[in-house]
Amino acid sequence: MLKNVEVLIVEDSPTQAMVLDDMLRGHGVTSAVAPNALDALARLKERLPALVIADAGMPGVDGAELCRRIKADPRTRGVPVMLLTPLAGPEDVLRAVECGADCFFAKPYDERALLARIEYILANAELRAGKPADAAVEVALGRERRVLTPGRAQTLDLLFAAYETVAQRDRELRAAKDSLRETARKLEHMHAVAMALGHCESADAAYHLIVQAAADTLSSSQCLLSVVEGESLVVKASSQPLTISVARAGAYDSALAWETCRNSRTIAHGAARAWLSRDGFASVISAPVDGFGVLQAVSRESDAFTAEDARLLDLLLAGAADAVRRIGLQERLADQTVRDALTGLYNRHALDDMLDTEMKRSRRYGHTLAVLMVDVDKFKEINELHGQLAGDWALKAVAAHLHAQVRVMDSVFRYAGDEFVVLMPESNPAGAEIVRRRILDEFAKRNLRCVGLEFPVAISAGVACWPPDGKLTADELLSAAAQAMLQDKKSK
Repeated sequence: MLKNVEVLIVEDSPTQAMVLDDMLRGHGVTSAVAPNALDALARLKERLPALVIADAGMPGVDGAELCRRIKADPRTRGVPVMLLTPLAGPEDVLRAVECGADCFFAKPYDERALLARIEYILANAELRAGKPADAAVEVALGRERRVLTPGRAQTLDLLFAAYETVAQRDRELRAAKDSLRETARKLEHMHAVAMALGHCESADAAYHLIVQAAADTLSSSQCLLSVVEGESLVVKASSQPLTISVARAGAYDSALAWETCRNSRTIAHGAARAWLSRDGFASVISAPVDGFGVLQAVSRESDAFTAEDARLLDLLLAGAADAVRRIGLQERLADQTVRDALTGLYNRHALDDMLDTEMKRSRRYGHTLAVLMVDVDKFKEINELHGQLAGDWALKAVAAHLHAQVRVMDSVFRYAGDEFVVLMPESNPAGAEIVRRRILDEFAKRNLRCVGLEFPVAISAGVACWPPDGKLTADELLSAAAQAMLQDKKSK
């Protein structure tokens, strides 16, 4: 219908002129742009277009005056004129009638509605051409009265244009209300998420809650959250199962994830990136999580993520980062209550809890439990001869040695002063003795090689076992291990 139709656009704003020109050309229209009314009149002397679309609010000679001059010239009178106005109130309608405009359309305009109105004007151009004006009509607008002489076709066109403007404004208002309701829903949801994050007791629980909340906020999308560990991105939570390549990369788009982390800003791409297209995704948004990680969401729809989505995501992740920091602080504080500050091993309080738990588990499953006690020989002399710092250094060396010699399932504790305890679940006397001998022999070899030791350090060790049907208490079991350790010390 519009192919090869010539349209003259009269618009002083280069940006708005370009947008309208591109839209019309995209539908086959042959369009030209005049930056002002005088330039448009000069163009009309050379060639008559099928339609003139003019901005009503141009400086100098505005759109209404341009239309009046076009309609006053017998040569150009038959060219339909459409006025674009940002207001479209009663005053705009009357001005359009007075100047002889065939139609007006409110800005911002709906593309489909504008194209439909252009097609209608062009289809009925011949019907309107040469039609005499009807009888004069007096119109009151406020305290002002005007006498108008519109033709019937013009009146109908303007009525339809006014109706379309009202309908468009109604649609925009409804859309705005729907958008506000959706935004309110998302904010309420985020408030609920913030409350839930306040009750999370682990970082993993917080990560999964964050990802699910992001997936709910960014409808029809898949989300994952990754944390920077060294030089790698490690996925901590995802809303959907991941492909092997995504899991290995630590992100849907690893290059974008690293860029997000470096710049600490949210980045969205509405068009498909090559490595996303392979998995069928068309758009991606990537948001930083307070410098320690990144959240990414992908969608199979183009331009799926809006500026509002980015703002909501930033708001969500700001609260999430606070929650993760709080959990980390709580975990460090909790760890300090069960860890020895010097060696990093579990302390006596942790031993009491874990020994009680293991004794109950051993009784339930019928397994033996072994306790190994280790003591640093002549530790007082080390402090006196070499100083307290040297004594601390010796304790840390023994702690590291014990930790390296036991199984993953075993636990090492600093018991008191220069004494250490190794808790060995499911270990019988023979197996526990093998471990004791290995610890002593390997530490002796370490002394000979002077590996990590500035002076010789000797240790003694003793083992006590608790059978599942035993009647020893936890204190009695530890006392038996201490006695065995003293026997080893005396035998040297």
